[in-house]
Amino acid sequence: MAYAALFCVAVAMVLRGIPYWLGLIVIVAALLVLDRRALLGVDWGLLVIFAAFFTFSGNMARIEPVRELFRKLLAHGVMPVASLASLITFREYTKHVKGQTGRFMALFSVISFGFLPA
Repeated sequence: MAYAALFCVAVAMVLRGIPYWLGLIVIVAALLVLDRRALLGVDWGLLVIFAAFFTFSGNMARIEPVRELFRKLLAHGVMPVASLASLITFREYTKHVKGQTGRFMALFSVISFGFLPA
C-alpha cells in the first residue's frame, strides 16, 4: 500500500499537482524509512543521463531556429529508431548477458529498422 501511495505522489509530480521538490522529499524520506535498499539499487548514472537529456532537450526547444528546424523535419513524419527506454534495455541486457553486446546491437538494429516505413 505504501508503494501505491508513493506511485501516486510520483504521478502527481508529473502532472504538476505537487512541486517536484516536495514529491522528491516525500519519496526519499519514505524509502529511507520503509526500504533503504531501494535507494541503493537505483542506477544513479542512468538517472543523471535522463535528467541531462531532458534538461538539454528542453533548453534546445526554446531556441526558435532549432524549434523551426524540427518542425520542418517532423512535418514529414517521425521515424521510430531509438529512445531512452532502449538505453535501459541495453544496460539491463549487458548486466545479465556478458560478452554479447554486439549480438544485442545487431538484433536491436534489425528489429528497429524493420519498423521503419517503406
